[in-house]
Amino acid sequence: MGFLEALKLLLRPNAEVRDVRDAVGGSTWAIDISGWLFKGCRRAAKEVTLHGTAAAAEQCVINLLESVREEGGTPIAVFDGAAYPPKKATQDARRAGRAEALQLAQSQGPEDRGTKNWCKAVAPREPLLLKIMAYCVDRDIDFISTRPARPTRSSWRCRC
Repeated sequence: MGFLEALKLLLRPNAEVRDVRDAVGGSTWAIDISGWLFKGCRRAAKEVTLHGTAAAAEQCVINLLESVREEGGTPIAVFDGAAYPPKKATQDARRAGRAEALQLAQSQGPEDRGTKNWCKAVAPREPLLLKIMAYCVDRDIDFISTRPARPTRSSWRCRC
């Protein structure tokens, strides 16, 4: 689902916008980038799981960011960090499921070209985050990044 399709779903019940481009053009959009990162990861699940990033995953997220610009909007990528407390249990369960899927995917051997377990095992990692943040810097796309509990290489300051 592209940016405009998602926007249609959000705006349809709440406003009468004849053309979604009217809602985007000239507006600034703070976008929680995590969903787009997961979508990108699934484009190259095995490579991202094993190496931390993949060109297909990076390009997917970049295309989504640029789709906002193409419609005349100004994206602000939000790298929000940890989940809010009510969602922590859900994320812990997903993390356990990813670990189990990774074991299954690795046990099937390198000749396995199926992506089901790799897609279940994949999650955005620091190399992919760094690539997307670097893209934002290069293209003058502002982003917001929360301060991590423990500093890492990706502890960048907000560019807003």
